[in-house]
Amino acid sequence: MALCAASLAPSPAAADKVDDLAAKLSSSSDGKVRIATVLSLVKLGDAKAIPVLVKALADADVNVRIASAAGLGKLVTAKTPAALRTSTVAALEKASKGGSDQVKKAATTSIATIKALDGGGAGAGSVPAGASANPAAGSNGSVVACSRAAARHVPSNHQK
Repeated sequence: MALCAASLAPSPAAADKVDDLAAKLSSSSDGKVRIATVLSLVKLGDAKAIPVLVKALADADVNVRIASAAGLGKLVTAKTPAALRTSTVAALEKASKGGSDQVKKAATTSIATIKALDGGGAGAGSVPAGASANPAAGSNGSVVACSRAAARHVPSNHQK
């Protein structure tokens, strides 16, 4: 388990990459590049990316908004300052009122995940279908991904 936690911790270089990716996200006119950038920000696992993804909730490309909404549910943790969690939930609630059902689903799933960090907060018990009240489980198999990441750290010539 400690190996898994260590594999998910952002590296010192991750903070520098967040700034580079944030600049790329705001400067690119290519939707595919912006989606890839959002996914890279989430993969870094650095809380510094939270405000960047909140801003991306207003992107012109619906897929960028979906990825940002889903990513926020993964980046916001119990260690995220309460004020930032609250403002992120407010931004997700605003995004969920937009025209896309997919953005709404991603946003409400992330809202439920974030609120579960506070023991439910407002709207406790209102976990949408397909969402997990357990933030460690994630909506895309974060636990499985963690297991796979840990497995990559086992030497291939390991002998018992």
